[in-house]
Amino acid sequence: MSTKKHGLLALGLALLATSACASIFGFEEITFVADAGVVVPDAPTATTSADTEPPPSTCNSKVAPPRPDVPDGNEKAELTIVLDRFDVGLRQDGGAPTPVGFDLDRTCTTSLETVSCAPGSQLTSGVFTDSVLDKDGGVDNGSFALLQLLSIVYDAFSAAAIERALIDGKFGFLVDIDGYSGAANDSRVGVAFRPTIGLDNGGGKPKLDGTDRWDVDKEFANKSEFFGSTFVDVNGYVRDGVLYATFPSLVLPVQRNQNGNVLRIVLQDVVFSAKVVKVAVDRTDLQEGVLAGKWPVADAIGQVRRFAFDGDEESPLCAQPEFDPQFRQRVCAARDIRLGIASKATDPCDALSVGFGFSGRQSIAAVDRDWRPYRPDLCPPVTCDTPLDGGFLRDAEGFLDATTPP
Repeated sequence: MSTKKHGLLALGLALLATSACASIFGFEEITFVADAGVVVPDAPTATTSADTEPPPSTCNSKVAPPRPDVPDGNEKAELTIVLDRFDVGLRQDGGAPTPVGFDLDRTCTTSLETVSCAPGSQLTSGVFTDSVLDKDGGVDNGSFALLQLLSIVYDAFSAAAIERALIDGKFGFLVDIDGYSGAANDSRVGVAFRPTIGLDNGGGKPKLDGTDRWDVDKEFANKSEFFGSTFVDVNGYVRDGVLYATFPSLVLPVQRNQNGNVLRIVLQDVVFSAKVVKVAVDRTDLQEGVLAGKWPVADAIGQVRRFAFDGDEESPLCAQPEFDPQFRQRVCAARDIRLGIASKATDPCDALSVGFGFSGRQSIAAVDRDWRPYRPDLCPPVTCDTPLDGGFLRDAEGFLDATTPP
């Protein structure tokens, strides 16, 4: 076994649509009207049974290609890439966005008869088309329409606002690449993913010129050195110039301006890919990146409801009875996938498929780390079975409380 393989193995063992506006803040209320007579039952139609597996994809499924059959070398190269674009599927120029992702369930969902899991009873034909129906290549991205909706209602979640927070260093992500030969095909490459909390020595706006020194999120850093992350794939590879990796889980903390106001996106069964481009002798970038996974519906509801979208970043969604129940209704209706890899078509959907686009440029390896501050979660817990007229944040006297501690 090469030195490179020994190092990676040691690491592996050591780590384990609407376009209307809401009545919140003075706009007209968004109303989602279920299509008359189109409520979908909890289980798919009789064309599937408890013993049937999800039908195989027949739509030129977009999945990661097999590992290249090339000899593994003895490379010791170490690269750190900082993401300079994180795209939740929105367009700043107002054009029609294109959903990105992978065929996560290996099923071509073109109708209710071809779903890979049983949707919830809230599903309507409109939501099916927007969220559950596969995109080109069998791509699963059920959260795409929901994120678009949030961006329409709240300017703070627009494409421009998210990119501005990233460029300003309010949140960010590093990708450490270990043992890459630089060739178009490499059969074994280590990949670590690390959320950042800004620059060290007091923060400030990053230059994104390769000289920034980042603080990584201590929650996900298991040591103060290169590759020190709880999110690691020691069996990544590069095929035809594209880097591929998989992670059992990833956490994407997306922060706004105020400390503690963080949308914590927790993904499972994650597929990562990006084109590796040598743009200069001393610089390697990642381009056309895709990060896809499954967002457990319970976590999606809980995390979005505690996030403050308003301009002052004081009022979480769960204090907004005009929009919170509508958002919950749409989330529960948009469940389109099941966690894990072994499931039957009659198993209930328990997650939303997600796909993000990204790009990144080479940076300095990060060794400093610190804890990210979070606000306390004051939102009453809810599920898809909670009545839509309940679960709001209230004060001690029972009135709606639209504030959270700074």
